[in-house]
Amino acid sequence: VIPETDYNYVQLFMEQVEQSEFQKLMKKEADWGFSDLKRMAIEDFKMQLERSILAGIRGSTNVTVDGQTKRFYTMGGILNDTGIPVNSTFDLSDLKTTPNLIVPVLKSAFTGNNGSKERWMLMGADFTEAIEQANFTDKQFMAKETDTVMGFKVKKIVSTFGTLNLYYYEHLDLLGKEKSAMIIDPANIFIKDLAGKGFNVRPVDYKSAGIANVEAAVIEQCSTLLVKNKSTHMIINAVD
Repeated sequence: VIPETDYNYVQLFMEQVEQSEFQKLMKKEADWGFSDLKRMAIEDFKMQLERSILAGIRGSTNVTVDGQTKRFYTMGGILNDTGIPVNSTFDLSDLKTTPNLIVPVLKSAFTGNNGSKERWMLMGADFTEAIEQANFTDKQFMAKETDTVMGFKVKKIVSTFGTLNLYYYEHLDLLGKEKSAMIIDPANIFIKDLAGKGFNVRPVDYKSAGIANVEAAVIEQCSTLLVKNKSTHMIINAVD
């Protein structure tokens, strides 16, 4: 089988954080400085980047400001990648009473795509609840013991087809996809930065330029999502 070509755009992510001289002088209940504000901004920046990786829409937009037109690009995310298989018939209510319904999902995910034998299932809250309530009695099929993989505590579904590391992923909830799950093959999904444009926190000197009496910094990163061998991944939009 000849691989199909595909593409994604590189997106520039930026966030600015500032603290004025007046804010520094004000009495605060919490003694926070500019470094604390930067740390909070970095956490927010990473969350927005992750959200784009998950649900970004690939596209380009022309924006005109002061007579100058610039084109901005946004990268496509996993949930909007039409090349990734989607299962929209999985029934969570039936899973609670008939756990073996997960077997066809495992077969579909692990066969015919030359992917890894160990993958991740990232789950919304309702999907996680159904997995927790399912009565897995066959120890050869389900190992509920907690394990640590890549620094995360996970539970596992172990089958002849392959192994799934189960992890509750709250970003799906934030997108209104509590009943959804994603099967991801880490060997075939990557975040790539534009050369020389990786994660960076750059100070901005507004004071010397006479623009504003503030301490400021810009957080920036040029990145894109690269998904290879898309049939090794799966999106499950379950019904209840």
